[in-house]
Amino acid sequence: MKNLIMSICLTAFILVACDNKEILQGKRESIAGVTEISQIGAPGIKSSEKITLQDATSLSEYLDVAGNKQHISINHKMKQDTKRLWKVSLKGSAINSDPIAFGGNVYVVNSNGDLLAISQNDGKKLWSIRIAPQPDTATFSGGITSDGTRIYAATNIGDVVTVDSKTQKIVWKKSLKYPLRGAPLYTNGKLIVNTIDGQTFALNSANGNIIWTKTSPSEMTIMASAGTPALYGNDIICAYSSGDLKSLNIQSGSDNWDEILSSANLSHIAASPIVSNGKVLAATPEAKMVMFDAASGIQIWEKEVGTMTTPVINSGWIFVLTGDRSVICLSEKDGSTKWIVAIKDLYGDKFSKDLEFVGPILINGDIAIFSNNGDIFKLDVSTGKLKKTEKISNMSTNRTPIIVDGKLFAVTSRADLYAIG
Repeated sequence: MKNLIMSICLTAFILVACDNKEILQGKRESIAGVTEISQIGAPGIKSSEKITLQDATSLSEYLDVAGNKQHISINHKMKQDTKRLWKVSLKGSAINSDPIAFGGNVYVVNSNGDLLAISQNDGKKLWSIRIAPQPDTATFSGGITSDGTRIYAATNIGDVVTVDSKTQKIVWKKSLKYPLRGAPLYTNGKLIVNTIDGQTFALNSANGNIIWTKTSPSEMTIMASAGTPALYGNDIICAYSSGDLKSLNIQSGSDNWDEILSSANLSHIAASPIVSNGKVLAATPEAKMVMFDAASGIQIWEKEVGTMTTPVINSGWIFVLTGDRSVICLSEKDGSTKWIVAIKDLYGDKFSKDLEFVGPILINGDIAIFSNNGDIFKLDVSTGKLKKTEKISNMSTNRTPIIVDGKLFAVTSRADLYAIG
């Protein structure tokens, strides 16, 4: 009888084990640096499935995160063989905010708090104006956006400053008293800005008058970088240092829904939230990525993936540069993993812990990752396999570049602006 019971238990164990692991058919071939989906569990995705992205195209202006107010990345069109077109010194130390571009110029704020206009064609400095004088121990770490004429800056000294790009004069300045992180969101005559202590302000873009305010819990541990609110219809999606993610009515500031992305040590949401296909994607630096329904705030899926930079979403796929220096491809539908590539495996013996990375960007159908020693890695979107490595000498990129009219513009930790095309 005892042997019979043991036999039944063993049979049940084997059946359960078989039930929990699908045995995929076909030959296994390893790719350097790439983890197969069969090893990490991605139900419903075939490793041979080819990803088809939207056609490569160009933007004529770049005013927001990813070039639009929802922060959805396009597949950028560039020449296949690129080179450095020009480099210009912006003066100061590392550039800690993203550039924008419109009207044939690139606009960027240097570490001293100077807003500069640079010609896209030849890198000529056209004008500059001091918008945020920096204390001796500080460096500019706010952000800028534009309506195509006026440039709106959120500064780390607590001011929102508006500059007319045609007259190069300050139109108005509003003090919000608390340091601002990340670029403002401009939409329909309103500016939405977040302070470091968890407040959101809606300002009249014409004169800086406050329309409404909203307060979220603050976090003791706060990072220097922060994301920009995203637009969803008549609502905005705001992310905070506390890990809070709010949907607010843009007219009144009233709550639609409020969720929290909590992590063990750091809940600060540094990457900008993304609105895609009626859903909201947000992530903390520490292994927490969540997809929500944009209308209700109901969670759709959650993944143990952390990131400091805004992911790319295109054609139902998410590409992420993770906090542990990997690039991962996920399904937008359910968060399942298609592939993972460890960046250190792309370097081999030449990898150094001093290397830092930004991105990703879609370029000509490939995923591009940038290092602070001038390396540009281009990965196959379907497999994660390395397709091409390019090198731009001394381009110590420390912010995700922007691409306008087929040209890539990158700011560096040496206070330079590079044009690649």
